[in-house]
Amino acid sequence: MPVTKQADAARLRLMNTLTPRHARSYAALEQLCRQIEANYQSLSGISQVYLSEQRGKLDHILQGCLHRMMALQRYENLPAGRRPDDLHAEIELLNQELEVPGQPERAIAAIRKNIELKQRLLASLSEMDGSVRTLETELDSMASLLEVLHQNSMSLRDPQAIAEELDVIVRQSEDSERVVREMEALLRTDGAVWDGDETPV
Repeated sequence: MPVTKQADAARLRLMNTLTPRHARSYAALEQLCRQIEANYQSLSGISQVYLSEQRGKLDHILQGCLHRMMALQRYENLPAGRRPDDLHAEIELLNQELEVPGQPERAIAAIRKNIELKQRLLASLSEMDGSVRTLETELDSMASLLEVLHQNSMSLRDPQAIAEELDVIVRQSEDSERVVREMEALLRTDGAVWDGDETPV
């Protein structure tokens, strides 16, 4: 299968796993990109090579949006009820348990392990919250920029100016891919904690 077809097939598989809310958002962005592309094609004197370059930029932007939506969706699918205040209270209770005299070493080790896992979860929650806000802001900004670009393409502005605006969105997407990678790494690293942090005694 050609590389482009493989990429399209991989993207389609990811799109099919989106929740209805994210799927609607992605479909709206995809429609904007296709309308921008169609407006480009209506301009006279535009070469197929130039059109292909702009289409590649639009696909890159859509791929970046999809990666952000997938990361947000994974975060949203984490177990509910995990809040910092709750975890602080749970850690405090576990610390009190450690003070109870006469406990077997195995029980003490299990309690300490539980405290360690909950502390890791607290740290992850703090990092995740910042990453979520960043990804949501980036998606909103990219959608707004595409809407502006669509309006500009409808008015058949100078195609070079539109291409430069596309470059800005592509650079923004590339520069912030680090946030997506960091969030996915957190989800992978602390998967066991998110799935359940109770250590059997």
